[in-house]
Parts: sequence; structure tokens; C-alpha cells
Amino acid sequence: MFEGKARVLTEQGLDVTEAFLRGAREAALLADTLGSRGAVLKRGSPSCHPGGEDLGVAAALLAANGLDLADEESLDALPEKPSAPGASLGLKCWLVMGQEPAFGEGLGTLLEGIARSGSISAAAAAMDMSYRQAWGELRQAEERLGVALTVTRVGGEGGGGTTLTPQGRNLLETFRALEGDLRAAAAVLFARHFGRGWHGCVKL
Repeated sequence: MFEGKARVLTEQGLDVTEAFLRGAREAALLADTLGSRGAVLKRGSPSCHPGGEDLGVAAALLAANGLDLADEESLDALPEKPSAPGASLGLKCWLVMGQEPAFGEGLGTLLEGIARSGSISAAAAAMDMSYRQAWGELRQAEERLGVALTVTRVGGEGGGGTTLTPQGRNLLETFRALEGDLRAAAAVLFARHFGRGWHGCVKL
């Protein structure tokens, strides 16, 4: 098929060869980008059938690119290959206001601790941080961001405590979502640039 000697036809005689070839090439490109060594495919599929002489279109291209193929009923057929030690990607992000860092991983963890415990002291202790340091970092972040992140109740019938303001909760949730998206994108880029044929031991 990749040499133009075969076609894929539906039961009604419709030629869908180009669509199958396009899907196969996209699957092969993704496998190469991620540094894949094997693929689990659907037996009986005209695109993904992984065995015998009747390889599916995508299966044939993946096999030609050196991937080990198996179907969903024979996962044990995939040989185990020890993973070689290699580079890993360390990623940190923070918000900057002007030239000054305003919010990052540490403050995010502190706000999560305050949300759980209702206490700056308890959240700081869980991070091996003094109350003074935690309070100072919160005040500094609020000054740079221009919003209040926490609100403290003093005494009263229900006792005192600290909670996140709506702005603080929104900032925390948005920042965590941003971190997740950045890590997902960075994993794909890292695999593309370092995922195949490179086995250094550098912590980036």
C-alpha cells in the first residue's frame, strides 16, 4: 500500500486509502515524537490489525519504523526492555509582577495548607516554615499582586482562623491548572528533543 500497489475499499466500493494513509502517518509521527518502543493495537481493524501477513495500514507503518506490535489480547507478547538512565526535565514556574517574583510553588503549597487547616501556623509547620516567614511571604505576595489572598478571623463564637479569599482561591486554582498544562506540554517537547537515542544523565 505504501508503494501504491494496494487500496482500501469499503463494502460499498468507496476508496478510503488516502484517509487510512494519513491516519497511519500521523500515528507514526506521534510515536516517533514520544519515543515509543511498542504499540498495543486492535485485532481485526483494517488500520490497526497487528499480526500475520494482514497487517493493518497503521500497524504496517509502525512495524516498519521498528515498533514492537501486540493486540489487546496478547500484551505479554511485547518484550520487556530495560529503560536506560537518561535526562529528566525539572520544571518550575512562578508569576512575576514587574521584575519581582510574586507567586510560585511554595506559596501555592502554603495556600493549600491554609485551606485545609484554617491556620497559617499549621500550614507553615507542615512545610517546616516558621509562622513569621509564612506570614511575611503572604504579605509580600499580596503587595506585589495587589489582592488579598487570605482573611483572618480573630476569636469570636466559632473561634479564630484563616481562610482563602475568593481571589486567593481563584489564583491558586488557576496557577495549578497552568502548571498542569505546562508540564503536559513540556513532556511532549522533552520527548521530541531528548526521547530517542540520547542517554545522558543531566538533570535539566
